[in-house]
Amino acid sequence: DSLFPSGVALITVDEKGENSIVVAPGANAALSPMDVKSVKDQIERAGLLLMQLETPLPTVAYAASLAHHAGVKVVLNPAPASVLPEDLWEHVDILTPNRQEAERLTGLPVKTEKDIETAARFLQEKGIGIVIITLGEEGAFVLEGDVIQWIKAEPVEAVDTTAAGDVFNGALAVGLAEGME
Repeated sequence: DSLFPSGVALITVDEKGENSIVVAPGANAALSPMDVKSVKDQIERAGLLLMQLETPLPTVAYAASLAHHAGVKVVLNPAPASVLPEDLWEHVDILTPNRQEAERLTGLPVKTEKDIETAARFLQEKGIGIVIITLGEEGAFVLEGDVIQWIKAEPVEAVDTTAAGDVFNGALAVGLAEGME
């Protein structure tokens, strides 16, 4: 009955728990800036706006602009990886790419610790206040101003990494909304 069918994702998981996802976006592709405008008041009253890139980039950019101009912190998980429009950078407070997304956003290799720091500084120069590059079982790299933190991951036996980035970003958003640094 829907004009836009819900999305479908095919997820495969290898023996190490790593996944590969192919998405047919369905209704996500139809989300427009006008849809966002219809909830402008809620966005402007929010403590934080967390977004990813499964919706059209103009919609993401519009929502980020609304939030930013209202003083609402904007967290962007740039997944799936995509080239971002220049007007979006200035409205994002925290960017949380994984290693592959950081490579796509910067055009730089993100293999070694030095590569990771170089990529994070490149993203910071785009106007991002805090860059967090997630590194799976290696943890995360955080760059805030001139302060660098390497955060170790708790060792676990990965069964399926599907939505690990989503869980990370959700936990980050809750922590920030609760006033954590």
